[in-house]
Amino acid sequence: VWCYKIGDFIDEKIKKIKIKKHGRRSVSVFKYGLDYLSRFLLSGFNLLEIRIFQFLPCT
Repeated sequence: VWCYKIGDFIDEKIKKIKIKKHGRRSVSVFKYGLDYLSRFLLSGFNLLEIRIFQFLPCT
């Protein structure tokens, strides 16, 4: 859920996912969020300066 919410937020507010010629996205919303979250957790660098913890399901 956390990955999907982050991916959806980035897609809507910051950088759209490219749509290919056949009408599908080049990357799923889940994968978009997962890539961003994994980069943040492994390096500690928040590239887009998003408040990551606002997307936690328990908050």
